[in-house]
Amino acid sequence: IASQGLYCRSDEKYMVTRKRITIDGKVVTSASQKADVDKNEILLDGKPFVVKKQIYLMLHKPKGYVSATEDKKQQTVLELIPAELKGRDIFPAGRLDKDTEGFLLITDDGALAHKLLSPRYHVDKTYHVTAAGKVTDDDLKQLEEGVDIGEKALTLPAKAEMIVSGSDISEVLLTIQEGKFHQVKRM
Repeated sequence: IASQGLYCRSDEKYMVTRKRITIDGKVVTSASQKADVDKNEILLDGKPFVVKKQIYLMLHKPKGYVSATEDKKQQTVLELIPAELKGRDIFPAGRLDKDTEGFLLITDDGALAHKLLSPRYHVDKTYHVTAAGKVTDDDLKQLEEGVDIGEKALTLPAKAEMIVSGSDISEVLLTIQEGKFHQVKRM
């Protein structure tokens, strides 16, 4: 019940002590008791407890939209979602700059978003970077060792793979595990 975000754990404990929750007809005696919403009948105050299904949308963010839930001056990625999902507590799980396009996960699953975005979970994020000028093997090596982008510490080591190395434009696949402000551009 607490995992649905409708009640906090202390509310759930209160309901358990008041014998307000049953699973398959048996009164729940521990707030840590688990149940499967697809297999068990869960009642709260004698009424079925309705579990909300979480939302996961894969969005190809075009250029010109900001990765935010609201912005008074600019269009947000939430303006691109289907009308029937508007009004739900969904948000972009990550950020792409306004002038950047690519995959963006839109969800209401805060726990998943945290695991995807927190550097401590080491989730790879890959970017197809187009850079002005020639990117050299030494540049790739530097990206893989960590780069000074003006913060206290170097960036974490990245994976960098050359796609096109031209004199005017180069293309690199850059995989990072952090998400610092404008990190890929700064690198």
